Amino acid sequence: MTFMHSFDTEAPRSDSSHGVDLRVEELIATVTIARPGKRNAMTLDMWRHLAWLAEQLDGRDDVRAVVLTGSQDSFCAGADIAEFDELRGNVTQVLDYDAIYEAGCRAIETLGKPVIAAINGHCIGGGCNLALACDFRFAVPQATFAIPAAKLSVVYGAGGTRRLLNLVGPARARRILFTGARLSARDALNAGLIDEVHDDVYMAARQCAKLMTAVSPLSIRGAKAILTALETATGNHVERVAEAAVRRAANSTDYVEARAAFREKRVPRFCGS
Repeated sequence: MTFMHSFDTEAPRSDSSHGVDLRVEELIATVTIARPGKRNAMTLDMWRHLAWLAEQLDGRDDVRAVVLTGSQDSFCAGADIAEFDELRGNVTQVLDYDAIYEAGCRAIETLGKPVIAAINGHCIGGGCNLALACDFRFAVPQATFAIPAAKLSVVYGAGGTRRLLNLVGPARARRILFTGARLSARDALNAGLIDEVHDDVYMAARQCAKLMTAVSPLSIRGAKAILTALETATGNHVERVAEAAVRRAANSTDYVEARAAFREKRVPRFCGS
């Protein structure tokens, strides 16, 4: 386990609504799933709001990295099953619900800034999909992971299954999906489901995010777009995404600044344009 040290912060800016809290400081946005009485289980409204919030963060100049975490001792217990009878009770509702839920995860996955999941406890079902949609996953030693869809007669969607497969491979993905068994943080680390284990997971995630606020935002955005396209797309879509990202970076003031800083032997001052 790795231990991180504290650091000074500027006065934070924060907002809270829909069970999802936002705090921005030092170019890092902390998004906290805040429904502790339900172990941060996500309502349909929360999935909608998360997608909207990700879109807002994508366009904010004062945000260069995002930490996603949960309140108290849980990351996210997945979708709120208590809503299912009313909102996910028939085929039409299931398809509509799952489209909104996946849109929330997809918005995190395609956000053009690095997103680090600080998994501070239970990470179950749709909560796993949300963590899988992040670029990096750090967890506390006592975190637990499971995808119990098979125990609920639910089929885990294509998006979540694809993310799981990309991280752990087909054999482990089958075991996780077919059994619904719980994994410890150590099991998840060995399987490739998470990247690191930390006692102070939030501080570790912020330290990781801080490293990425010092480099070119356009480089990160371009790399993330290409990687996501390679993981999800077929045909020449990857090449189109890559070319667009290369063009955007090549025409940027950040590219000019990077070359000038190199010539002048100084740290570049990136602005993200």
